[in-house]
Amino acid sequence: MPQIATQLQNRNRKLVAYDRGMSITSENLSKSFISSIIEFFSLSEVIHHSPGFAVEIVSTLRKPLRDILTQVRNLLSLGENWNSYQALAPDPNAVAHAEIWIVSLFQTVMDMDLFWIKPSVTASSEGEVVFEWWYGKRKLTIYVGVQSIDYVQVWGTDINAKITDGDIESINDCRSLWVWLISGSNVRNSHK
Repeated sequence: MPQIATQLQNRNRKLVAYDRGMSITSENLSKSFISSIIEFFSLSEVIHHSPGFAVEIVSTLRKPLRDILTQVRNLLSLGENWNSYQALAPDPNAVAHAEIWIVSLFQTVMDMDLFWIKPSVTASSEGEVVFEWWYGKRKLTIYVGVQSIDYVQVWGTDINAKITDGDIESINDCRSLWVWLISGSNVRNSHK
């Protein structure tokens, strides 16, 4: 985990770095950052006034992600044992991580000029955020935890379908998984 520096109460002292956990200042900064992302995507429209006419500018990111970010944020309302099988409540830090990650994935998909598929959003029994996509017979499931992101790929719908799993460590991993999910499709840039 990266080190986090915090200012002590006495401003004459140096910053102190902690290598475990998250300081209150860092947590507040993280929440502020997430709130600004959510606020950006919740804007209904922006009007640009030019001489003689008004042009409506709608963010390409806002519409597809607004519902997804709301679903992710709503996971925080789930308490312990939310599934009646001793499930942990979704971890607020995993939710924050998932919000940032899904925005990054969406932007990556748009940058590659590929189409977006709206995921199913839920929580795991370990407090992670779970995104799941089906496309044809392929299924991609992503588990976003506090510090890790894992995936499961399923190649078919029958019991003998090939299944692989692993860690997502970079944006290149995300690109490869998305291309795998939609491979064989000629559709471009349609927002579902």
